[in-house]
Amino acid sequence: MLDTNGLILNVGSNYTAISPTRGSIYGGTLLTITGTNFGKEFTDNPVQISYKGKMGSVPCFLTAITSTEIKCRLRATNETEEQAGKLIVFLKTSEEAVCTGANDCEYRFTGTVPEVTSMDAVWDETNKYWTVEVTGTGMTGTPATTELNVNGRKQETISVTATKTVFKITDIDGFVLKNMNVYFDVGLPKGYDTVFKGKTLTLSPKLVSVTPNYGSVGGAFIIA
Repeated sequence: MLDTNGLILNVGSNYTAISPTRGSIYGGTLLTITGTNFGKEFTDNPVQISYKGKMGSVPCFLTAITSTEIKCRLRATNETEEQAGKLIVFLKTSEEAVCTGANDCEYRFTGTVPEVTSMDAVWDETNKYWTVEVTGTGMTGTPATTELNVNGRKQETISVTATKTVFKITDIDGFVLKNMNVYFDVGLPKGYDTVFKGKTLTLSPKLVSVTPNYGSVGGAFIIA
């Protein structure tokens, strides 16, 4: 009973921009993809970077999705040199979303990334908390774009310099740090497999205060 002349049902999708457009060949880059008509479930819109045809496709693990934005973290490539590829957002129908962004939605994997050489647990005596200090060269980004995850939990980033990045340990279970991942603005650093993969750090308990520090010869309630 409805006049459908001139009505169009749009079941497609398009994406207009990706940020950043360059990231580490070792993976770990957090991409933000903007567009229209994305799904509500993580499985609705798989994402990958395609280069070298079927021989070089890198999946991007979705971390958040709305109807207009997808956030995902790239897996590693098997490359040692810079590679250019195209971002592909698949639809639930197995088709591809249409790219309407600049440069045909090109993305580049780069080997110009920070290099990490060591990771240590350090007690901050002044502020009374444990930190993890990561040393290396060429570290880039800000505390807002640099992450340390322990067992999937994000810790607080204190500072980032070219040779040292410091994280405050704020959210852990127990005293053994494991399943640790560090992400810079460009993604995973060179040396990640040696310094982080499969490694653990053990923290020791610290007595930081006793309240009150005076009282009766008996019966005082003390918080340590």
